[in-house]
Amino acid sequence: SATTSSRPGSEPSVSASANSSSNEVPFDWSKGFDELSMWALTVGTEENPESNRSRTGFGPMGPWQMFLEGSMGHAGALGRQVTLNTDSADREVTETLLAAIERAALDRTIVLQGEGVRLADAEPVPVTFTFKTGGKNKGLYRASDGSGLWSRDRLLEGAVAGELIVTLTGYLGRSVDPSHPQPAIWAARDPIVNSGIQTFPRLPEDNPMRIFGRHLEKGAKLFVDGRRVRGSVTCARGGKLPNCTDEALEVHLVEPPPQAGMYLVQLQTRHGLLSNEFLFYVD
Repeated sequence: SATTSSRPGSEPSVSASANSSSNEVPFDWSKGFDELSMWALTVGTEENPESNRSRTGFGPMGPWQMFLEGSMGHAGALGRQVTLNTDSADREVTETLLAAIERAALDRTIVLQGEGVRLADAEPVPVTFTFKTGGKNKGLYRASDGSGLWSRDRLLEGAVAGELIVTLTGYLGRSVDPSHPQPAIWAARDPIVNSGIQTFPRLPEDNPMRIFGRHLEKGAKLFVDGRRVRGSVTCARGGKLPNCTDEALEVHLVEPPPQAGMYLVQLQTRHGLLSNEFLFYVD
């Protein structure tokens, strides 16, 4: 830990252990020991590396960026909005955005609803639209005012004609609460190296992928690079989801990516949160 002195008329000085916390993160008294500075302390400098840097070879900024971008379980479509009116409905960018949040809703990462008014009658009529993601009405909007089902084209045409103003928003699903925590998935440590280095699956040989995870319920959904894919999640060493023995999982992809390279898989609680991203390779 750092020690400080505050001689009269002088700026506080910091001990060598804190001052050399990281060349990449010079200590800033205006910020004090903020989260980045504390993280840098555990990494050290190239000249005086701490255990994290000695083990991995990483400076502080790469892992810090990873933490900043780490998933909190929500899809990128959460909170996205598209407003349809006479000015916006005939623009290409509007339909592109609308198609994107509809796709996220069909993937069940958000619930898509719209609030607005119909202007066809003498008095504006409030109306709520709910986007349907299953059954025979999949891909259509059900209106609360009794006007039936609306397609995307009908919404856009109504807005262009000045008969409708509506803002569509991506909302949380129903399984986002303390009883449905965010899933977490991780790899085993390398048994040969016996260190923090992890081994990641290489497909097609490692399909199903044998990984570890928690807070995963029966019927968990799979995503690769942010898109829903077909597959299954089961216990690898016994038990039943969500209580797998040793938290060991088997994640099977029905159709692994056809192109070689690195990919990111996520698992999702039904109508709930997404896990962190976990990388795998296709050879």
